[in-house]
Amino acid sequence: EGLWTAPTDEALKKDIELSMACGYNGARLHQKVFEPRFLYWADKLGYLVWGESPNWGFSFKPEGYAGYINEWTEILLRDRNHPSIVGWSAFNETDWTVAGELQQLMWNLTKVIDPTRPALETSGWTHTIPNPEVWDAHDYDGNPATFRERWMGNLSVTSADRSMPARYRSLKLPRSGSDRGIPFMVSEIGGIGWATEGGW
Repeated sequence: EGLWTAPTDEALKKDIELSMACGYNGARLHQKVFEPRFLYWADKLGYLVWGESPNWGFSFKPEGYAGYINEWTEILLRDRNHPSIVGWSAFNETDWTVAGELQQLMWNLTKVIDPTRPALETSGWTHTIPNPEVWDAHDYDGNPATFRERWMGNLSVTSADRSMPARYRSLKLPRSGSDRGIPFMVSEIGGIGWATEGGW
Protein backbone atom coordinates (compact mmCIF):
# COMPACT_ATOMS: atom_id res chain seq x y z
CA GLU A 1 0.00 0.00 0.00
CA GLY A 2 2.90 2.36 0.45
CA LEU A 3 5.25 1.37 -2.39
CA TRP A 4 8.60 2.04 -0.67
CA THR A 5 7.00 2.61 2.75
CA ALA A 6 5.35 -0.27 4.59
CA PRO A 7 1.87 0.57 5.88
CA THR A 8 2.34 -1.19 9.25
CA ASP A 9 4.87 -2.84 11.50
CA GLU A 10 3.11 -6.14 10.85
CA ALA A 11 3.66 -5.69 7.11
CA LEU A 12 7.41 -5.35 7.67
CA LYS A 13 7.43 -8.56 9.68
CA LYS A 14 5.25 -10.32 7.10
CA ASP A 15 7.67 -9.46 4.26
CA ILE A 16 10.43 -11.28 6.11
CA GLU A 17 8.21 -14.23 7.00
CA LEU A 18 7.09 -14.64 3.38
CA SER A 19 10.68 -14.52 2.17
CA MET A 20 11.74 -17.11 4.73
CA ALA A 21 8.76 -19.32 3.81
CA CYS A 22 10.13 -19.33 0.24
CA GLY A 23 13.44 -20.65 1.55
CA TYR A 24 15.48 -17.45 1.73
CA ASN A 25 17.55 -16.73 4.82
CA GLY A 26 18.26 -13.12 3.91
CA ALA A 27 18.32 -10.38 1.29
CA ARG A 28 20.38 -7.58 -0.09
CA LEU A 29 18.36 -4.50 0.87
CA HIS A 30 18.75 -2.96 -2.53
CA GLN A 31 18.89 0.80 -3.10
CA LYS A 32 16.97 1.60 0.07
CA VAL A 33 17.74 2.38 3.69
CA PHE A 34 15.33 0.12 5.51
CA GLU A 35 13.23 1.13 8.48
CA PRO A 36 14.63 0.39 11.94
CA ARG A 37 11.53 -1.75 12.57
CA PHE A 38 12.36 -3.90 9.54
CA LEU A 39 15.85 -4.41 10.96
CA TYR A 40 14.31 -5.15 14.37
CA TRP A 41 12.24 -7.97 12.85
CA ALA A 42 15.22 -9.20 10.83
CA ASP A 43 17.17 -9.40 14.11
CA LYS A 44 14.33 -11.22 15.89
CA LEU A 45 13.60 -13.67 13.05
CA GLY A 46 17.23 -14.42 12.11
CA TYR A 47 17.03 -12.86 8.64
CA LEU A 48 20.41 -11.73 7.23
CA VAL A 49 20.66 -8.48 5.26
CA TRP A 50 23.16 -6.16 3.57
CA GLY A 51 22.90 -2.47 4.45
CA GLU A 52 22.78 -0.17 1.42
CA SER A 53 22.15 3.38 0.39
CA PRO A 54 20.10 4.65 -2.54
CA ASN A 55 22.34 6.40 -5.04
CA TRP A 56 20.79 6.03 -8.48
CA GLY A 57 21.46 9.19 -10.46
CA PHE A 58 23.94 10.50 -7.90
CA SER A 59 26.41 13.01 -9.29
CA PHE A 60 29.99 11.96 -8.59
CA LYS A 61 31.38 15.47 -8.59
CA PRO A 62 33.43 16.45 -5.52
CA GLU A 63 31.05 19.27 -4.63
CA GLY A 64 28.38 16.60 -3.97
CA TYR A 65 30.50 14.41 -1.70
CA ALA A 66 29.69 16.08 1.63
CA GLY A 67 25.96 15.39 1.59
CA TYR A 68 26.43 11.77 0.62
CA ILE A 69 29.20 11.22 3.19
CA ASN A 70 27.03 12.74 5.93
CA GLU A 71 24.02 10.58 5.04
CA TRP A 72 26.06 7.37 4.84
CA THR A 73 27.68 8.16 8.20
CA GLU A 74 24.21 8.59 9.77
CA ILE A 75 23.08 5.27 8.27
CA LEU A 76 26.11 3.41 9.60
CA LEU A 77 25.84 4.92 13.08
CA ARG A 78 22.12 4.26 13.28
CA ASP A 79 22.15 0.67 12.05
CA ARG A 80 25.53 -0.85 12.91
CA ASN A 81 24.24 -2.50 16.11
CA HIS A 82 21.69 -4.66 14.28
CA PRO A 83 23.04 -8.23 14.25
CA SER A 84 20.97 -8.99 11.12
CA ILE A 85 23.23 -6.74 9.01
CA VAL A 86 26.07 -8.86 7.65
CA GLY A 87 27.66 -6.36 5.26
CA TRP A 88 27.57 -2.87 3.76
CA SER A 89 27.48 -1.46 0.25
CA ALA A 90 27.42 2.29 -0.21
CA PHE A 91 26.93 2.13 -3.99
CA ASN A 92 25.30 0.03 -6.67
CA GLU A 93 26.69 -0.46 -10.19
CA THR A 94 28.79 2.67 -10.26
CA ASP A 95 31.45 3.29 -12.88
CA TRP A 96 34.89 3.54 -11.29
CA THR A 97 36.08 5.97 -13.97
CA VAL A 98 33.84 8.66 -12.45
CA ALA A 99 33.16 7.24 -8.99
CA GLY A 100 36.40 5.49 -8.01
CA GLU A 101 37.62 8.22 -5.69
CA LEU A 102 34.32 8.46 -3.81
CA GLN A 103 33.86 4.67 -3.75
CA GLN A 104 37.19 4.20 -2.02
CA LEU A 105 36.57 7.10 0.35
CA MET A 106 33.20 5.62 1.35
CA TRP A 107 34.65 2.13 1.76
CA ASN A 108 37.33 3.47 4.11
CA LEU A 109 34.75 5.50 6.05
CA THR A 110 32.60 2.37 6.39
CA LYS A 111 35.52 0.38 7.78
CA VAL A 112 36.33 3.12 10.31
CA ILE A 113 32.75 3.28 11.59
CA ASP A 114 32.13 -0.47 11.43
CA PRO A 115 35.29 -2.60 11.15
CA THR A 116 33.35 -5.75 12.10
CA ARG A 117 31.56 -6.37 8.77
CA PRO A 118 32.67 -6.81 5.16
CA ALA A 119 32.00 -3.95 2.79
CA LEU A 120 31.74 -3.52 -0.96
CA GLU A 121 32.75 -0.22 -2.51
CA THR A 122 30.05 -0.85 -5.13
CA SER A 123 27.83 -3.79 -5.81
CA GLY A 124 27.94 -5.60 -9.11
CA TRP A 125 30.25 -3.42 -11.14
CA THR A 126 33.92 -2.55 -11.22
CA HIS A 127 35.62 -3.22 -7.92
CA THR A 128 38.52 -0.91 -7.13
CA ILE A 129 39.68 -1.77 -3.59
CA PRO A 130 43.26 -3.12 -3.80
CA ASN A 131 42.75 -5.79 -1.11
CA PRO A 132 39.02 -6.55 -1.04
CA GLU A 133 37.22 -8.54 1.62
CA VAL A 134 34.48 -9.65 -0.74
CA TRP A 135 33.47 -9.39 -4.41
CA ASP A 136 30.12 -9.66 -6.11
CA ALA A 137 28.48 -9.60 -9.52
CA HIS A 138 24.99 -9.19 -10.95
CA ASP A 139 23.62 -11.75 -13.39
CA TYR A 140 20.07 -11.92 -14.74
CA ASP A 141 20.44 -15.12 -16.73
CA GLY A 142 17.14 -16.95 -16.29
CA ASN A 143 18.50 -20.28 -17.53
CA PRO A 144 19.65 -22.38 -14.56
CA ALA A 145 21.99 -24.53 -16.68
CA THR A 146 23.96 -21.66 -18.23
CA PHE A 147 23.94 -19.71 -14.97
CA ARG A 148 25.35 -22.70 -13.08
CA GLU A 149 28.01 -23.36 -15.70
CA ARG A 150 29.12 -19.73 -15.76
CA TRP A 151 29.50 -19.39 -12.00
CA MET A 152 30.16 -22.92 -10.80
CA GLY A 153 32.10 -24.29 -13.77
CA ASN A 154 33.34 -27.85 -13.56
CA LEU A 155 32.05 -29.07 -10.21
CA SER A 156 34.38 -32.08 -10.33
CA VAL A 157 37.28 -29.69 -9.76
CA THR A 158 37.97 -29.19 -6.08
CA SER A 159 37.24 -25.74 -4.70
CA ALA A 160 40.94 -25.27 -3.95
CA ASP A 161 41.72 -25.65 -7.67
CA ARG A 162 38.98 -23.32 -8.89
CA SER A 163 39.69 -19.65 -9.35
CA MET A 164 37.43 -16.64 -9.77
CA PRO A 165 34.92 -16.99 -12.62
CA ALA A 166 36.40 -16.00 -15.98
CA ARG A 167 34.22 -12.88 -16.11
CA TYR A 168 36.07 -11.53 -13.10
CA ARG A 169 39.51 -12.90 -13.92
CA SER A 170 39.47 -10.75 -17.06
CA LEU A 171 38.89 -7.50 -15.15
CA LYS A 172 41.79 -5.17 -14.56
CA LEU A 173 41.58 -5.23 -10.78
CA PRO A 174 44.13 -3.20 -8.80
CA ARG A 175 45.30 -6.28 -6.94
CA SER A 176 48.23 -8.60 -7.49
CA GLY A 177 48.40 -12.31 -6.86
CA SER A 178 45.69 -14.93 -6.68
CA ASP A 179 42.05 -14.08 -6.15
CA ARG A 180 41.40 -17.31 -4.26
CA GLY A 181 40.12 -17.00 -0.76
CA ILE A 182 38.03 -13.89 -1.37
CA PRO A 183 34.33 -14.58 -0.77
CA PHE A 184 32.33 -14.09 -3.95
CA MET A 185 28.57 -13.85 -4.46
CA VAL A 186 26.11 -13.14 -7.21
CA SER A 187 24.16 -10.48 -5.36
CA GLU A 188 21.50 -9.74 -7.98
CA ILE A 189 19.77 -12.56 -9.77
CA GLY A 190 16.38 -13.11 -11.33
CA GLY A 191 13.64 -10.66 -10.58
CA ILE A 192 12.58 -10.40 -14.20
CA GLY A 193 9.85 -13.02 -14.32
CA TRP A 194 9.11 -16.73 -14.16
CA ALA A 195 9.04 -19.00 -17.22
CA THR A 196 5.41 -20.12 -17.27
CA GLU A 197 5.43 -22.45 -20.26
CA GLY A 198 7.93 -24.55 -22.10
CA GLY A 199 10.67 -24.33 -19.49
CA TRP A 200 14.29 -25.16 -20.20
